[in-house]
Amino acid sequence: MSLDPIQQRYKYFADQNVEEGHFDVIFQFGTYQDSECASVAEASVINNEPLLQLHAHSFVLWPSSKVFEKTLFGPLAHKGPIPIIRHTLNDFKEFLTFLYLGKCNISMDNVMTLVDLGEYYEVQLLKNKCDEFLTKFITFILTKNSTKIENVLKVYESLKVYSLKNAMKKVMEFVAKNTVDILKSVEFLTVKKETIFDIAKMKNLTAKQEELFEARIGLEFTLD
Repeated sequence: MSLDPIQQRYKYFADQNVEEGHFDVIFQFGTYQDSECASVAEASVINNEPLLQLHAHSFVLWPSSKVFEKTLFGPLAHKGPIPIIRHTLNDFKEFLTFLYLGKCNISMDNVMTLVDLGEYYEVQLLKNKCDEFLTKFITFILTKNSTKIENVLKVYESLKVYSLKNAMKKVMEFVAKNTVDILKSVEFLTVKKETIFDIAKMKNLTAKQEELFEARIGLEFTLD
């Protein structure tokens, strides 16, 4: 059975079928330690490290991302393979899968990476999908009456950086419900003061505002 054009195009990408895919964009992954290298290829030779490549179609990328449009066609358009430093090939491929299909596999292992990519490349729809995923996950934790979300306050701070408001709201519901336990955690010492003020502003805390600041001071004194 033949695939529809979108699925066929994606299959070329998913399989990285260079012979039949007619790709016109190459992303390159690796460690570039020599900033004076004239090219990514030269860096590969000098550092003697193999570089991984991911091929894609420009006409899939630029309509969904102004950043890709500028990268590929602007006055400062990148010539040759585009180096990707901060993300792995697998995570970046999942990100591009979203541009091909409008959906991708989102998990707790990759969700914040996908949010970061959505933020950098200005793909708001992907950020919305990740916000929805995180909101459902946190809601599930709440319905199970769990008293723990791993690094809950750090999760909140990350959500705030990327303006994932629905998930932020759910995290703060969890914080309000488990304030006393959170005040006793070492994690509470490492959070930003802005986060403490955000918690203090909540109306349905299970601890008093002054207890927040007393707990912070007490933890600092104990660990010193």
